[in-house]
Amino acid sequence: MKSLLKLFTLIIATTLLTACSKDDSDPGQTLFEKSGDWTSPTGESCRDVYDIDFRQGTRLSIQVSEITGSSVAQLAVYGPNSLIGGMNMLTGNTNELSCGGQDVTESVVDVQIIENGVHQISVSRNLGSSAGTTGNYKLTIIASERFYSLVESVDNEGYISGGSECK
Repeated sequence: MKSLLKLFTLIIATTLLTACSKDDSDPGQTLFEKSGDWTSPTGESCRDVYDIDFRQGTRLSIQVSEITGSSVAQLAVYGPNSLIGGMNMLTGNTNELSCGGQDVTESVVDVQIIENGVHQISVSRNLGSSAGTTGNYKLTIIASERFYSLVESVDNEGYISGGSECK
């Protein structure tokens, strides 16, 4: 009787854990690579934004490489409770991260996710520091834990850059 009760408890626990896990149709991923492009509206910088569901404790490396068009790339990561243009997790303020010059790779390593939820990664082109109005890039995200629901929510949105800095 005790072994039957243990088996029944194990089956119930397994069923509950499975029911609370991520959808099997989305196994998640730890690596994402995408080629993107920018076309800056007249007089504005532009950005692409990717929405990604990260778990607390995940560590990220993010790289924007293969930059063309004499473009200066900027990076920002916004947490689940932050608006685009709000507190950037990479700088600790509203500035975007930008350490390179034209067509120079931007990268950050060991960015720690401090809360569960959908984060937004902004890859922008600083019009004031770039030449021309178009450019291409390759975005690479490597995570220590699986992430889910990757969606490009913004494509070539024009905006007035609030500033950038290198850390």
